[in-house]
Amino acid sequence: MSGSTITISGIPTASGTYTITTTGHSAPCTAATISGAVTVNTTAAPTIGAITPLTCAIPAGSVVLSGLTISGTLKQTGFITKSYPITATTMTISDLAAGDYYFAVNNGTCESLISPVVTIVDKSSTTWNGSGWSNGEPSINSRIIFAGNYNSTKDVIGCDCTVNSGANVVFKNINPTLGHTLTVTNDVKVLGSGELTFENNASLVQTENSITNTNSGKITYQRLTSPYKPFDYIYWSSPVIGQILRDVSPLTPLNKFYSFDVATYDWKQENPNSPMTNGVGYIIRGADYVLPKPPGLHQASFFGIPNNGLITVPIPSTAVNSESSALLGNPYPSALDANAFLRGNSSILEGTLYFWTHNTAIQNVGNITNGSQGSGALAYTSDDYATYNLTGGVTVVSTGNIVAGIAQTGNKPSGKIASGQSFFAGINSVAGTVKFENSMRVGVGSLTGDNTQFFRTASGKSDVTTAHENHRVWLNLTNTQGAFKQLLVGYITGATNADDPFFDGVSFNGNEFIDFYSITDDETLTIQGRALPFEENDVVALGYSSAIEGSFTISIDEVDGLFTSQNIYLEDKLNSSIHDLNKSGYTFRTSIGTFDDRFVLRYTDKTLGTGDFDTTNVQVLVSVKNKQIKINSSVESIDKVLIYDMLGKQIFRKINVGTNELVIPNLGSSEQVLIVKTLLQNGQTVTTKLIY
Repeated sequence: MSGSTITISGIPTASGTYTITTTGHSAPCTAATISGAVTVNTTAAPTIGAITPLTCAIPAGSVVLSGLTISGTLKQTGFITKSYPITATTMTISDLAAGDYYFAVNNGTCESLISPVVTIVDKSSTTWNGSGWSNGEPSINSRIIFAGNYNSTKDVIGCDCTVNSGANVVFKNINPTLGHTLTVTNDVKVLGSGELTFENNASLVQTENSITNTNSGKITYQRLTSPYKPFDYIYWSSPVIGQILRDVSPLTPLNKFYSFDVATYDWKQENPNSPMTNGVGYIIRGADYVLPKPPGLHQASFFGIPNNGLITVPIPSTAVNSESSALLGNPYPSALDANAFLRGNSSILEGTLYFWTHNTAIQNVGNITNGSQGSGALAYTSDDYATYNLTGGVTVVSTGNIVAGIAQTGNKPSGKIASGQSFFAGINSVAGTVKFENSMRVGVGSLTGDNTQFFRTASGKSDVTTAHENHRVWLNLTNTQGAFKQLLVGYITGATNADDPFFDGVSFNGNEFIDFYSITDDETLTIQGRALPFEENDVVALGYSSAIEGSFTISIDEVDGLFTSQNIYLEDKLNSSIHDLNKSGYTFRTSIGTFDDRFVLRYTDKTLGTGDFDTTNVQVLVSVKNKQIKINSSVESIDKVLIYDMLGKQIFRKINVGTNELVIPNLGSSEQVLIVKTLLQNGQTVTTKLIY
């Protein structure tokens, strides 16, 4: 108090009316009391909204503040002091390091209350110290750091991964069909004496579809083969950079390492001390041992920087001919999705992949009359290649069959190419480059599956991308002495009834004793894809050849889709019989020779007669002019006409035609490729592709 003026100061903590009372003494016995009311209107503290922590993908945190004045300054205190001009009533404060922060508003005259604490948490990394995680279990936004030894008990996912020097990290093989997976978005670093090991069936998946490989440091990737027999060759590919051929199988004779020269279409002996080329396949004979020793397993260890990102394999122009195939291999330490790989290389690959199964016993090369693989006096029949394309997979051995004293298990290619696995692929009539990309790896995007089918004898179910419609039937031709051949007919999204390289697959060579196939456009097919939608009046011509006279059986091996409840019949045109394959296999006798006009696969038991089912000989002409489609059958009357677009959608249907000609004016379809399915009154179906 100075004279008659009183100054009172303070910082109110809330808005409201405050009473101020002062008592003054003018003399020893005289006092005066003065009271007054003071109303205070404080500026509210900013309202705290969403708080974003630091992650591997987000290097700085942020907070959303609302309830701000339309002008003035936002003051930040705490871990870092800073001011921001207020530009809106709601603002996002970014670039915040981990720590505690407080915020207040200053309008130039008064300052608001201070906000509650805002804590920016650092979730960008979590470290394994040998017993636990420093910042919780890793997530897709976590930078994973292994500072201590680690044995996996589950799959681990993160933004990237570093193994510190001295740490020993192992991703385990759980059982013959499962291993743990390390999935990271970006790179993997192994520092100093650190070790990162992936046991058989375990996987390293990197999801960013990068062009260059930024991994550093070496991993160990282990792959266990199926049981192999004396002198057996195994088809390999390296999942790491710089793997030396000899180190894959150190006890193999030095002259038993081969690649396949696509330009000369022949095997090429390799220097066992040379590094394996990424994306290229090799065959390596099994290790020598003293007989008698039962068929054994071989564990190969690959040691190097893990492959990642774009990998290319050039196909020279000298390799382009009607018989060319390339021996390629999965270059990643995770499974490769065959469908994605085929679609990504449709301009250069024919569309069918061939996998060596080494199921049959080795033989004297002089006893093999129709195709062999191997060298010297002993070789294998080429029938040991299982096949796969977009329609599905076909095996080469019947479950339960005894070969060389070993009980066999049918093993259809699943469409998931295991790490370390190589395979043959047919080459189109153009030179170019085969590419492998992270987007083709199982575990990336919507691609699911496992890393277990390294052509062992465990059973596997053939798989096609689940977003597509698939209805398939596998048929076996067998005899009691162990002869076996399988074919597949599938009604698949995108397939037509004409030649489709990515849905139709011919035999890689021939079976020494029998062959069994469907027929379309004069092609003999192990796998045939046919157009959707499925029509029960459809028929498929079947053929076979035999070097053996005697009894054989045609039977159903497996079905899926609508075939789980669909009638399936085999017509034998030789004796005019129709057999229900859902009830039992059909046994018949044959002489030696090739027979392409005896059997028909069909789905009704209506008698079809014994006419030729080769659609090239059915006189049905389909033409289009001025948007008018004309269908003319010179022999049989037309029963119905169905027209589909390339997605399998039916856009026209005409039944009970009853004449030899049908004219369809003004279909109302835009310019596109159409499939015209003409069903004749004798039961035959003719499918024609045209541009409308």
